[in-house]
Amino acid sequence: MAGDRYDLVQSLLPNTAMNSGQFIPVVGTDLHFFPDRDAAILQLGGIDRPYVSLGYNDISPGEEIGVAGYPLPRLILDANGSLQLVNLIYRVAKGVVTSTVRQSLTPGLEPVTIELKTIEVNFLFVPGNSGGPIFDAETGRVLAYVHGFMDSQIVQRYSDTIQENISAGAPAKHIQALHAVYSLGIKLDAIRTELEGFGVTL
Repeated sequence: MAGDRYDLVQSLLPNTAMNSGQFIPVVGTDLHFFPDRDAAILQLGGIDRPYVSLGYNDISPGEEIGVAGYPLPRLILDANGSLQLVNLIYRVAKGVVTSTVRQSLTPGLEPVTIELKTIEVNFLFVPGNSGGPIFDAETGRVLAYVHGFMDSQIVQRYSDTIQENISAGAPAKHIQALHAVYSLGIKLDAIRTELEGFGVTL
């Protein structure tokens, strides 16, 4: 949003955070939104930091990938009104790609995206990872970014209750529900043209 402040934070040790700078970017100049791809690009100049390599290659089911970031910190204001991050801990997870699907997404209150190349994994991304990198576990190249979404019910049916439970007072039929628990990522090539336009190269 226009006027929002962004804090660049680097965590070097567990439970230790270093605030590296505060920024109030200008939308359209430093901050660029691409809601049709559930993406945003924040440009920060004059900062010398390590960078990751990118990859736009295909991702196959069974490929091992990782996700990393700083999810789940608490934001508080100190006595001086300065923003402080509590429990800022670097977290990683690893698993395999379950499936690759071309689909449109509905990211929260935003409009439906265009059809995108997405990946599904059957381990849960942690809340707060949204927008963060999904990388090849072997090479470290970033291949996609996390799309946050809510679990949804995909099947509901009535099933017979076992006799032992019926004898204990349960109804003869019960509702059996199946929920989707996949985490989703959007392939990085969805914003390749925009990244290259800002000077980001492989």
